[in-house]
Amino acid sequence: MNAGQDRAQSEQVPQGFLIAAGLLVALTISLIAGVRLFGGENGAISVAGAVATRDLRFVDEPGGGVGVFAVPEGRRIVTVDPGSNGFLRGTLRALVRERRLNGAGDAEPFRLMRLADGAVVLEDLATGRRLHLGAFGSTNSAVFAGLLPTSGNKPQ
Repeated sequence: MNAGQDRAQSEQVPQGFLIAAGLLVALTISLIAGVRLFGGENGAISVAGAVATRDLRFVDEPGGGVGVFAVPEGRRIVTVDPGSNGFLRGTLRALVRERRLNGAGDAEPFRLMRLADGAVVLEDLATGRRLHLGAFGSTNSAVFAGLLPTSGNKPQ
């Protein structure tokens, strides 16, 4: 053997390590696929304990604002100014994109809920997608929580 062959053999990764790494990658992909296919994400959020709910419609307005309306009464709750509330805008953008990909229109409202444990959940009634907003941090969750009624609201 020459010096080049000795160096190539000493730099090889052990076969056992490669097999273990391959198995780890396969296991990870299998777990992710299982959660996606069998709905682990939505099933993990129980809404039976909702203490406050509000169905909402979000409307893009001229000039870049977003009107937030209570459904079914159609009362304006707030107008989100252009360039503000990036989390709210980004969340809605993602949900509307998912609606379009699923062929769902904008007839169905979004349902915002506060659960008995204080968690805030946003559900897209058109696609069934639920977002546990606390996963994005308390500040971001509070943006949506501010759209809920403060008292006297029965779950729908």
